[in-house]
Order: sequence, then C-alpha cells, then structure tokens
Amino acid sequence: MYLTENDRKVTRSGFTVVELVVVILVIAIIATITVVGYGSWRRNVEASLVKSDLTHAATAMQSAKNFADNGYPSTLPATFTASDNVQITVSDDSSSTGYCLDAILISNPSTHYFIESYFNPGVPTEGTCATRPGLPSTPGALAATGSTTSTISLSWDTVADASGYEGQCASDEAYTQNVGAISVAGTTGQVTGLQSGTLYYCRIRAVAAAGPGAYSSISSMTAPGSVLSVVLTKTTNNTISLSWDPVVGAVSYQIQVAIDSGFNSVQAVYNTTTNNHPSIVLGGSGTYYIRIRAKTSTGVYGLYSVTKYVTVS
Repeated sequence: MYLTENDRKVTRSGFTVVELVVVILVIAIIATITVVGYGSWRRNVEASLVKSDLTHAATAMQSAKNFADNGYPSTLPATFTASDNVQITVSDDSSSTGYCLDAILISNPSTHYFIESYFNPGVPTEGTCATRPGLPSTPGALAATGSTTSTISLSWDTVADASGYEGQCASDEAYTQNVGAISVAGTTGQVTGLQSGTLYYCRIRAVAAAGPGAYSSISSMTAPGSVLSVVLTKTTNNTISLSWDPVVGAVSYQIQVAIDSGFNSVQAVYNTTTNNHPSIVLGGSGTYYIRIRAKTSTGVYGLYSVTKYVTVS
C-alpha cells in the first residue's frame, strides 16, 4: 500500500503534557539557581564591604597610635569614615595598649565581623569582640607592695593561660589623668612616672592570645613623697630631737637609728604620726645614723630621707 502526499502531512497543534512539565521544571531549576546565586553573591558583597571598612579602620587606629607611650586612641580616628551601610564601634575592653573593633551591616545586623590588635591582628573575623574565644579571667588580690616618690609596685594572683598582664594607675577613676601603665609577663610590676603625694587608682588585667580580659577591681594607693628638710638637734650628750617637713599623703613616719651608714645594724625604730620627735635616746659612745620615711594609709612607705648622723662621746 502506498501513502499519498496528503497522508504524509502531519499537523501538530501544541506541546504534550510531558513536554510542558519538563519545560516548567527546567525553568524552576534555573530560577532557583539564580535566586540562590544572587543571595550568595549579595552576602559576599556585604561581607566584603564590612571587612574592607574594618581593615581601613584598623589602619587608621594604627596610624593614630602614639608610639611614645604605646597608646591607641579610645575612639575611631577622624581620618576614618565608615561606608553608609556599615557601623563600626570601639569595644569597651579596648585600651591604650590594644583595641578590638566591632562592625555590622546596618541593613542586615546578622552580618558582623571584628578586628583586633592582639589575636590575628589586622584580619577581620566573623563574630563580635564580646564573643571572641579565649579571653582570660580577671586577676585577683591586687595589692601595693612598695613605692617611691614616683613609682608604685604591684602584685596580683596568677591567671591560667595568661601570656602577660597589663596594669594602669591614674589619679582619677576614669583613667584619663596622670595615667601610668605597665605590661609584664609575671605577677608583679612597677608603675613609674607617678607624682609623689598623689592618690592613684590602680587596676590590672590578664592578656592571652585572643586578647585582654576584664580589668580587676580598682585599688587606691598613694605614691608618698620623700621626707625633706630633716633637722637634728642634740639636746644632751646622748639625746636628740628631730623635725622635718610634712609629707603629703603620709599618715605616719618611721625613724631608724643605726650604728652603721648602711643601716645593717639598726639599734632602734620609732614611729610617730607627727612630723617631729622630741626625744630619741641613743646608746653609748660612737656615731649614730638616722633616717626617716613616710607611710601612707595603705601601708606603703616612701623613700628614706637623707641620712643624718651624730656622735656620742
């Protein structure tokens, strides 16, 4: 049997149901890929913007650092301006010796990064300053162990995993006036450059690889001045009286009497709350050496006065 020309002509009026389903599925897959890809691309762009701003902010902090006293600014330098959709703040645990900067995307606060000068410095990291891992605990038992007219020696308890410690003493509790600082590896240190007779507020914190921990409770103490203008008067052959200028911040004075100038053989110790002692009885014949130092309300002694001496015949 032979087909005619008309029999060979087949007319199709549309797609089959299967073909339509396949086309719809392909379009849906392409749309899903596009949406997911756009979302990922947008998140990457947002993250790049935040990290870029953080890097520039850290550069500004470094440029504003006072290398004379290792001091970072407490606020973002005026030379840095964040992008319109980015907010950057200086963390509360930042100090003159280190900083941590928090950054968020204002339109999407879940996009947050931080950058700091301690752990992996200069590299933006996802998270916040408050939640970064490994911060050490707070040192306890901060105490003054000694002082001079311009220094205060401190000691405190050991903190596990601490690589070092940072301390501050200032003449105000906001730590803005007459600030002296230390950075040491052990649990003792001496704050220098202080003013004699001034009440200071001191604090200490531990530092680990991830950054500094919280500061300890504040301890107040005074760097006492030296005893000056000592006047020694010989009232009898073996009796003397002493007077001197009062020392700011002193609550009492200690007088030492020795038979050698190095005070290795101290014969007597006198304590008085006034800036004089009317009668000190010496021993037998020989030369006696006398020195005086001030004591503060926290039990810290200042430097000794210039040594005076007297001879008993």
